[in-house]
Amino acid sequence: MYTLVVAGHKKVENGNDPKIIGESQQYLWDFSRFAAQEATAAGIVNGMLEIYPDCSNLRTLWYSAKAAIDRKDS
Repeated sequence: MYTLVVAGHKKVENGNDPKIIGESQQYLWDFSRFAAQEATAAGIVNGMLEIYPDCSNLRTLWYSAKAAIDRKDS
């Protein structure tokens, strides 16, 4: 049996290997960890870029970091 994952948003060169699910989960866990420990959006973004230096969607990362900080402040 062959398992295929078709991601809706991805780098084309990443293919459709099911390991993408685990990689996406790890990225989200890492983001959540930085969001919990950092006080600024810049802190979150800088932390994420340390472990994901090839981030291809920096705008979304910044937007998400800002939203996480705004949630903390409310």
